[in-house]
Amino acid sequence: MVLNRTGPLGGDGGRAAESGSSESDSQGNVRERKTSTEGKADGTFAFAVKTFMGGRADGSRAFPHKHGDNNILRALGERVTKKNIQHLLRDAQLRKFDDDVERMENCEKTLNNNLLTQADGEKLKFGRLDTAWDHRLQYAAKMYKRGQIATWNWRKGHYVLCEGILHEFTDSSLIAPLLGAWPVLGATLRQSVVSKTIFDRGMEDKPFKYCFELTVHEFFVSDSILATIEFACDSAEELSRWMMAIESASLAVSKDFKQTHDREAQTGVASPLPCAPEKCETACDKDAPPRMARVPKAITSQPLARSPDAAPAIERVAGPRTASLPPPDDLADEVMLRIVMQEMTDTEVNALAWKYLGYHFQEATGTWDTSAVFPNWRQKFPQPPDLVGVTRKYEREIDEPVLRAVQSLQQSVAKEHKNNLRAFLKPLGWNGYKMDGLTPNMTRRAQVANWLLYYREALHGVPVEELRRRREVRAAEEAARKAAGEVMAPTGTAAQSVI
Repeated sequence: MVLNRTGPLGGDGGRAAESGSSESDSQGNVRERKTSTEGKADGTFAFAVKTFMGGRADGSRAFPHKHGDNNILRALGERVTKKNIQHLLRDAQLRKFDDDVERMENCEKTLNNNLLTQADGEKLKFGRLDTAWDHRLQYAAKMYKRGQIATWNWRKGHYVLCEGILHEFTDSSLIAPLLGAWPVLGATLRQSVVSKTIFDRGMEDKPFKYCFELTVHEFFVSDSILATIEFACDSAEELSRWMMAIESASLAVSKDFKQTHDREAQTGVASPLPCAPEKCETACDKDAPPRMARVPKAITSQPLARSPDAAPAIERVAGPRTASLPPPDDLADEVMLRIVMQEMTDTEVNALAWKYLGYHFQEATGTWDTSAVFPNWRQKFPQPPDLVGVTRKYEREIDEPVLRAVQSLQQSVAKEHKNNLRAFLKPLGWNGYKMDGLTPNMTRRAQVANWLLYYREALHGVPVEELRRRREVRAAEEAARKAAGEVMAPTGTAAQSVI
């Protein structure tokens, strides 16, 4: 009976029944039976071939064996070549950065030499500015400049741009003395609108419509307030010529140098250049990080929102702490923040500065005791001076004493403590003033607060004898560096100390 059921099927029929495309149930109904190779790893040859060819019916997976040997070698060669190119590009960036630093240092040295008293004991004259007469002149014309921390008056002058430095002379005559100079390498420009017109005595009341702000690069001036200067021209054409000339001169260093003068931050760590997907489907690492993007900085003096991939901002570092006593409560960072945010009155700011300069008011006699005032400061100011301008009147006769006092205070801050204000207040959310709406009172508040931080970190509790010893050591070091040919900073020297 068994043979009668299987015999008619033959040998091929037995194998078909075994693999089974259909079968009958107990009632004789026929139903389809799925193949065992579909969706299961049963080890059959068909499943092995399907897996070898990519594992999916749509062929979305591609194994190296699907490419010819030549294609694989070509893709690997392209990747190696692009890595080599990337290294060459990075080396070129480093060389360019070093060249930019050298160019900036040479510009700073030339600038300081021009500002120093010349061999004849006078200021540099226009006729002796060699770079203006040997085919290195970039542009020269009349302009107006607004004061920075004085009365903010406008001053007319003859300006000469050459070798990356903007020089200000009284007029265009050969004997005109140099009034000021600013490096424009890496500088940024922003066209501005004058909010108020105040002029030096003897000038007509002439409003300016064509103004721009020049912000010197942080390499030269770390304080963004003092680094920004406002100029005005007589016409739109003259404004366009000046801005084009200064912008062209500023690009003597790379645009990336405007973002940072940190060597590693500028060059970054770049990943290999991306390959075309259709040409290199297997050799490239799909999960490799993208190249670091470089976002050029716009021509503006205002701080910009930085891309996450952009070079980091230059970090402000506070000076070393050499004070003998812990910081007093009324010199805490929060108090300094109240000063710059104008939450303290002018009288309170003056009183706090007078206290730590050494002035003490004697109520019995109604006079000021100056016995504890720092020696150099007492010699200049036997009575406590107004440091912020409580009258808020900026005529020269009224504001001149305030200007001289706050300038002396700022100049006495040692160079390594110049960035104290930004360094200590940045964690509290203060990143400095913006030019829009900036007033002389705000600028002077920042200078007083910076000196108070300098006192807190370097002078508080130190005996006068020790401070004098430190000043003598510092003066000897400065003399040695000057004898070696180093150009000294114009402020923060031992001779300008309050001691």
